[in-house]
Amino acid sequence: MHHGFMRGKAGTPGGSGAWASSRRIACRRAAMAVAMFAALFASAATGTAQDQQPANGTLALLAPPDLSSPRTTLSTLRQSVDSAYALLIEAYDEHRTNPGFGVSPEVAEKVSEARLLLRRAMAALDLSQVSAVNRQKTGLETVLLLKEILDRLPAIPSDAVPGVDEVAAAEAARTPIVDWLVPYSDLHIVRASEGSKAGQYVFSANTVARAPEFYDSIKALPQRPGAAEDFFEFYALTPGELLPPKWYLWIEELPPWTRMSIGGQAVWQWVGLLIALVVLFGGYWAIWRRRRQRVLPSPEPRRFLTRMGAPIFLILVCIVALAIVDELNITGIPYKVVGAALIAVGYLAGASLIYLLCAGAAEWIISSPRINPASLDASLIRLVARTIGIAAVITVIFLGATDVGLPVYGVIAGLGVGGLALGLAARPTLENLIGGLILYADRPVRVGDFCRFGDKRGTVEEIGLRSTRIRALDRTVITVPNAEFSNMELINYTRRDRTHLRTTISLRYETTREQLRQILDRLRALLVENPDVIAETVRVRFVELGAYALGVEVYAYIDRPTNSGFLEVQEGILLAIMQIVEECGTAIAFPSQTVYLQPAAEPSLIAPAG
Repeated sequence: MHHGFMRGKAGTPGGSGAWASSRRIACRRAAMAVAMFAALFASAATGTAQDQQPANGTLALLAPPDLSSPRTTLSTLRQSVDSAYALLIEAYDEHRTNPGFGVSPEVAEKVSEARLLLRRAMAALDLSQVSAVNRQKTGLETVLLLKEILDRLPAIPSDAVPGVDEVAAAEAARTPIVDWLVPYSDLHIVRASEGSKAGQYVFSANTVARAPEFYDSIKALPQRPGAAEDFFEFYALTPGELLPPKWYLWIEELPPWTRMSIGGQAVWQWVGLLIALVVLFGGYWAIWRRRRQRVLPSPEPRRFLTRMGAPIFLILVCIVALAIVDELNITGIPYKVVGAALIAVGYLAGASLIYLLCAGAAEWIISSPRINPASLDASLIRLVARTIGIAAVITVIFLGATDVGLPVYGVIAGLGVGGLALGLAARPTLENLIGGLILYADRPVRVGDFCRFGDKRGTVEEIGLRSTRIRALDRTVITVPNAEFSNMELINYTRRDRTHLRTTISLRYETTREQLRQILDRLRALLVENPDVIAETVRVRFVELGAYALGVEVYAYIDRPTNSGFLEVQEGILLAIMQIVEECGTAIAFPSQTVYLQPAAEPSLIAPAG
């Protein structure tokens, strides 16, 4: 096995860590040449020009690979991975001999070419069932796994693999080859029926999903003579994507057991991953727990920035953790689990940040002096902000679920079925919400208005989305659902432009006609001359011969819209009325009864004649 950066299949160290000699480099280059020659020979043995790669052994890296038959698909994958392996071996040796920790342009060029070759091999896979966030890494791992599986299977004769001619003949016979099984295995090469690869042959999605299972069951078998050593094991147990960084030399100095494979990862990779996650998320928890324990008062903008800091910091923690996972080159199921969890946490933190931004924007608008924080306008601004925030949160969560591979469309379909039940359960809430919108549109009352609703009176303190709160005259708080409040007869005393004065004065029946006329004239003069009384509305009339009093109606409008101002003016008028009545020589009547006594006739002592 390759020394230094590569190790033996049993997990033993590949060497003491000394730099590779020029002789070893020459041997590796010779091995690369042999691999290239063998690949060319295998390709030439296919028998058709359409199935052959270019004669010089190089691949048109940017051209789409030939996937027109199972033979070309199989050839593309094997040749691309073998060529990438040879390039990376040479790049590793050069990188180790170069001074410093940087990557030389020559090494970087070889790694880039190897990366293009591996992407070319990935084109032969059906990755449609792999989540977007794992597609690149899963594709890279799968082509390496398939290469190792094929190297351990018995040699497959070239004529046993359908080529372009066989595919064309099957089409002509109307028995197209839609699923070809690689001999001695359960690997399927199928013809894609949709998407950008429709009509091309690729390794099936089920094969991609089961590739780790197939590799685990066959990796103990020896490889065929001439096959490259276990490329996947080297890739999985070393850091970096393709080129291990120089700091890996320090890992090689650790005891051999630290480089043993457990669950597809080296022991040092598990330890590094655990330390990174504990430090990052433990530090995040400790910092924000300490912040929550601080109870020092702070202005609202600072508190808002503090609330936003938590999700921002959590997003940064997830980004750093993902970078460490990539640097450690965690692969397989551990990568899928840890990577999906970090991405899910990052998306949730991003959704929380978006919601806080929407809520903060609403509170910033409401902070304007022209908006009452307890008014319906403020409630509607909050409602719009929360609606936008919730819609954005749902969108972000769905995007995150799609990235990690959750069945979002099935969830949406389920929401459509459950939406009816949810709507029925939330009917009262929706009615109150609509009632609040009606109150906003009609504006029969506002915060601070004194009104009568039903048989109660009070001052409106808050109009919310679900209910309205009113401070009653006895200082209790009455909460009325908006659906009920909007259907009530609402009398708004605060919005009246003038106040109605109407009272009846009861005079004693002993009042003479002259006294009554004098009282009427003086009362009219009193009201007309009062600057707070609207003169054209004054009406003073003798209206009733009551059971115990003479009724005089006093009617006028007071130019005081507030209740306190009206009571003040009314008080002065009533005192003046009492004075006028006294000065006219009569008095205010009160319920009374007059009893007339008449002597009874004396009884006769003589009996009537019979």
